Amino acid sequence: RAGAVDGVDGFEGFELLKPTDDRTTWLVVTRWRDEAAFEAWQSSPAFAHGHRGAGAGGEQQRPVAVTSELWSYEVAGGTSA
Repeated sequence: RAGAVDGVDGFEGFELLKPTDDRTTWLVVTRWRDEAAFEAWQSSPAFAHGHRGAGAGGEQQRPVAVTSELWSYEVAGGTSA
């Protein structure tokens, strides 16, 4: 599914953050033009297709993560490279 969101209107980037210590929690960070673009993607057929959970042959895929949470932030500052 990597790259499945590329080209979606309002999508600006994706990062997968791997822990550098003994933690087992990885973070997925996506950036969107605005909340409306993110919400439009969430209600799209592409989102439903990518998150339906069925594997090849109809068997249920095992989850990559045990739990997930949606955290929402806005940029408060920073610099560009």
